[in-house]
Amino acid sequence: IGRFDTIYSIELDDALYAAAAKKFAGRDDVKLLHGDSGEMIGKVLASLKTPALFWLDAQYSGDGTAHGPLETPIIAEMKQVLDHPVSGHVVLIDDARFFDGTEDYPTLQQVEQLVSTFSSKCRFEVLHDVIRVTPA
Repeated sequence: IGRFDTIYSIELDDALYAAAAKKFAGRDDVKLLHGDSGEMIGKVLASLKTPALFWLDAQYSGDGTAHGPLETPIIAEMKQVLDHPVSGHVVLIDDARFFDGTEDYPTLQQVEQLVSTFSSKCRFEVLHDVIRVTPA
């Protein structure tokens, strides 16, 4: 945590949110939000004045994780990050292997197309099962 001034975490599951709140109680540099990240990410973006690193990992992955209206809110999350007036954000998305067009997951090509639609100044790549969107 010491490498960042502030860390935001969004948790949909009640028990996981409560555990995180307990773990980070008293930490002013960790801000926890409870809800669907596809909706809550806007609150994080509203507070940003400089580029940020986003680790998007809200995909449902079985027992121990929460399931919102979709298997993954990645499209809603990405649209908001890419449309944000601050440029230069870095986005990392875990579990690239699941992005095959099934179970509400877009394909990798659809994510790449979304990135290119919003900005020609971003580079899209997949490395070690992580989708990376970085400034070009």
